[in-house]
Amino acid sequence: MLPSSDCLLHISRNTIGLYLTASGFDSEILSLQRKFGQWREDGPSEEHSDLLFYEYVEAVKLTGDNLMPAGQVVFRAKVGEHYRLPHKGIIPRELGVIARYKGQRKIADPGFQNPQWVDGELLILDGKFIRDGPVIAFFYWTSNVHLFEFFRQLKLPD
Repeated sequence: MLPSSDCLLHISRNTIGLYLTASGFDSEILSLQRKFGQWREDGPSEEHSDLLFYEYVEAVKLTGDNLMPAGQVVFRAKVGEHYRLPHKGIIPRELGVIARYKGQRKIADPGFQNPQWVDGELLILDGKFIRDGPVIAFFYWTSNVHLFEFFRQLKLPD
């Protein structure tokens, strides 16, 4: 199923680009990119004999740290109407959620040891309810933690 034109507007025009973390813990710069194909996995797999292509976005880390070096995909989400999740009544209205998609977040131990993908969700926000607030968020969970990460679009001078 092809993504709706409304969904494509949110993903291509308003969402793709550079992002800065909106948390007070550290500064992280990501490049959110729109792609078409399959997610690149860590190794070859023979279990995918039937090729399935889809539209997705992935956030590549531009600034590295002890947990994840620069150049790594931090999170990814399949986008389009077929992959869109409901959000009304689930997420507080104050966040201004426009769209919600199932995705994955890469986590690792210090020194980028034991990297693994965990389930998560990409939220596209309208930015109206929080002044100068984030325009995307990624929610992910592991067996012992649930985290929201908020990102503001980074505008570079001309």
